[in-house]
Amino acid sequence: MTTGFSINSAGSGQAEEKAPAAERMTGSQAIIRTLELLGVTDVFGLPGGAILPTYDP
Repeated sequence: MTTGFSINSAGSGQAEEKAPAAERMTGSQAIIRTLELLGVTDVFGLPGGAILPTYDP
């Protein structure tokens, strides 16, 4: 992860910290990552074509 600093354009001379770049992921990957972080081990649902990438990332 990289962080950086820039001088703001208002000319106050104060440096402001930039937020680190976010990792790019699909919606399915974001759902899976969140469920893993929450400790979820079982998920129930009605499978269909639109959600298939979530079941098989």
